[in-house]
Amino acid sequence: MHDVIRDVAISIACRDQNVFLVRNEDVWKWPNEDALKQCHAISLLNSSIPELPEGLECPHLDFLLMVCKDTLIETNIPEKFFSRIKKLKDVDMARMWLFSLPSSIDLLVNLQILCLHQYMLGDIAIIGKLKNLEILSIWGPDIKTLPEELEELYMGNCFIEWEVEGPNCERSNASLDELMHLPRLTTLEIEEIGKLYKPT
Repeated sequence: MHDVIRDVAISIACRDQNVFLVRNEDVWKWPNEDALKQCHAISLLNSSIPELPEGLECPHLDFLLMVCKDTLIETNIPEKFFSRIKKLKDVDMARMWLFSLPSSIDLLVNLQILCLHQYMLGDIAIIGKLKNLEILSIWGPDIKTLPEELEELYMGNCFIEWEVEGPNCERSNASLDELMHLPRLTTLEIEEIGKLYKPT
């Protein structure tokens, strides 16, 4: 699912004149301020991700893809990074080490798709503030809390010790029943290590 979303988004972005595209590069520079303000899509694919600007000013940006070349480097996303790109509908970030999401992500009121792949994350409850988010795709992180406001949830490469609920049992791990009662959920796919769970 994730690769399909990414390929379609990149192909659409590349047809747009106002695209900033970096592919397989170790050294590159952000475009100037005027060029960024005209961008509709940014794709940083299999490239080194330098220090990100405190606030990326791209008022027309619809699509943002950041796939880090080196998975061993921690990436720092400034707290105000998303504060000036509120039109974003699709954010795809992969091969990045993060320990939290920046608080400004809750300003992305138009965000519909969020892909977080090969992250080191804990509590992502802040995503619950994204009222228009329809698809959340997570691959391989350590997630403590999931937002309820989702229609599609894809989880991959994870190890989950599912527990059976009972009237007299105390649980310390996740229960599948918790996921099945997310109020807006229409599609659920969980790929545990060595297994694939797709409820009907």
